[in-house]
Amino acid sequence: MEDYKGSKVRIKCIHKVCGNVCYPMLEKVKLGQIGCKPCRYKTVSEKLRLSEANAKKIMKDAGYIPLEPYTNALTKWKCKHIPCGTVVYPLLNQIQQGSGGCFSCGHIATGLKRRNSNSTVLDVLSANQFTLIGKYHGAEKKIRVRCEVCGNEILAIFSVISRKSGRGCKPCAVNESRLRYRMDLKEVQSRLKASSMKLLGEYKNSNTPVACKCLKCGVVRNIRISVLLKGSGCRPCALAVAGKKRRTSEFIALEAMRKIGKVEPLEPYQNQNTRWKSRCLTCGSIVYPRLGSITGRKGLGCEHCANKLRGISKRVPQAKAFALFIRNDLIPLPDQNYVDAESRIECFHTCGKKVITSFRLVHANMSKQMGSCRPCGAIKSANKQRFDISVIDKIYKSRALTLVDRNYRGAQYKHQTLCNVCAYQWETTPSHVSFGSGCPNCAKGGIKPNLPGYIYLITHSDLNAHKVGIANVAKTKLSDRLYHHNKQGWVLVKRWDFVESHNIQTIEKQVFKILRKEMDIPPYLAKDDMPFGGWTETLSADAISVTSLFKLIEIEIAATVSNK
Repeated sequence: MEDYKGSKVRIKCIHKVCGNVCYPMLEKVKLGQIGCKPCRYKTVSEKLRLSEANAKKIMKDAGYIPLEPYTNALTKWKCKHIPCGTVVYPLLNQIQQGSGGCFSCGHIATGLKRRNSNSTVLDVLSANQFTLIGKYHGAEKKIRVRCEVCGNEILAIFSVISRKSGRGCKPCAVNESRLRYRMDLKEVQSRLKASSMKLLGEYKNSNTPVACKCLKCGVVRNIRISVLLKGSGCRPCALAVAGKKRRTSEFIALEAMRKIGKVEPLEPYQNQNTRWKSRCLTCGSIVYPRLGSITGRKGLGCEHCANKLRGISKRVPQAKAFALFIRNDLIPLPDQNYVDAESRIECFHTCGKKVITSFRLVHANMSKQMGSCRPCGAIKSANKQRFDISVIDKIYKSRALTLVDRNYRGAQYKHQTLCNVCAYQWETTPSHVSFGSGCPNCAKGGIKPNLPGYIYLITHSDLNAHKVGIANVAKTKLSDRLYHHNKQGWVLVKRWDFVESHNIQTIEKQVFKILRKEMDIPPYLAKDDMPFGGWTETLSADAISVTSLFKLIEIEIAATVSNK
């Protein structure tokens, strides 16, 4: 296919045997090499390929019984492992190289090789002062042993016991730790005396609460010695000292309440966090403010006056509010009671509709660039978001479809659609097409509307269940759903055949709408009970009889056919 340049230069050619384009070198062709790679690989593989008899002999000698015809040495071969009976998929190439083909047996053999012998386990346990009570199953599994030091029976892991650090007995480890860090009674008493505390109860350990008396205030409390030794002392004394340091004098408190809070206290001062009965100097109300809230926030002590001042400072005048309404095409009706931004005002929109709104709502809509009339806003939003029909045509064309109904109403409405491949015509929404949906007749899965189909009713006595389903008429037995259900023990009650499968999905949907929603019958079987699918279409035989289910399907078929 191109000019010759030299015996060692590849030249573009067509192989007459297979018709493939290849790039052989003249030098290699003279030596007898096939210039076409696929043909060369095929020839070599045929020369090296074992016969099926020899391949089966190799597998049988290795302990495997083939369950399917031999393909080649690099293809998984379904076999039965004779020692354990497991169905496995080894490569003949692996078996020829001496490798095993059964993972289960391989794991067991590896574990047995690495497992410690019983004598080794007993020697290690004896060296660590343990006696084996239960059976040893592995280094990472718990075994029951008795500790010869403390006499307790514990569940321990052999790998933990056999390590260098520690023995593996938790009770012994806890006791050793307690003995190592335990203080004697004299040291505890001297430390408590330094903290102005006296020990009254019996000292056991630093983490057990014991009665102690404060030498300053005389309070007796149960407290852990470890807490006292960390620097903590008598809590009531500590709180009293902190309170004295932070306490505000009564004179300063009264001045703050009168000047900042605008209230007159009516009872003695206690502290800044206690409510203080007072009278508001503005409105005369009896209030209970805290000194801390007045001095900290610099607010009024009367909540009524504070809310009133806050509202007056932020209030929008009526003239300004109504001017905003008019700018947004809203005409307020006369004699409206405007109080604040939350007041509901009746208005007429320029479209003629009556709208009830407020200043705050109109202002918020302006900041979001939204209209104040909900019907107008919905129409405007729909018009803005609606695709042009030219865009829809491009989407349909990319899916090999044609929009037959040219009266385009929106992406969520059903339109007549034509498949350019099989000429099937049906109703669907443009939104489904834009998300990837296509022609149901050309789809790989699902029901094909143009092909013959059927509705079936089957029952299973052992599972105490019925099932209603639909399917296309299968070309082969293995692709037929009823064949697989029959293999699982299901018995066919009735099969309704249709020349085309247009209506069977509608009939099935209507039947299950009555069963699930009106009769409230849930799916009966689980996913594991139906290996070939369809568990959501099952029903309990106690909930509905076969006869009633048969009549229901007959009624829905008659209704659908008559409507069509």
